[in-house]
Amino acid sequence: MRRRLLAVFRESGRYEDLLEFLHSTRDALPADDDGGEERRALDDEIVRVLDRGLARSEEAEKLLRRALELKPDNGSYLDSLGWVYFRRGDVEKALDVLERARTISTGEPTINEHLGDVYARHARRKDAASSYQRALESLREDPELAESAGQRAQIEKKLKALDASPP
Repeated sequence: MRRRLLAVFRESGRYEDLLEFLHSTRDALPADDDGGEERRALDDEIVRVLDRGLARSEEAEKLLRRALELKPDNGSYLDSLGWVYFRRGDVEKALDVLERARTISTGEPTINEHLGDVYARHARRKDAASSYQRALESLREDPELAESAGQRAQIEKKLKALDASPP
């Protein structure tokens, strides 16, 4: 039921309603660690909504910084923060944070894809290709790691575009 409601809000572009629903769901979780994994998943979704859906990257950054104070070596949080920086145009900060995220979570395909995107923006083609290849390798080894159904195809497309562009 909850997943369907999330999809309805997202597909209809009702991001404020989605954000309110996510916050109320998270706030209803037990205060002890029993809801820890679910709370992290909800926090990740809140960050996505703030950054991508509502273009409120400052709020997303604040939430991520708070999360990183509690778990400074969380690769997922670092990836999200790096991606916020990248979408904001701060490629240097994004590069620093995403490289740290990959050091912590080496086999995470989304981190490698994001790092590949940053390297591509920096015209570091070899590094970009290597990151995309790592992401694809991780997805081949464990398809469950995919962030979306089309992630693998999307990465392959980026890799081909990189090969086709002039050096």
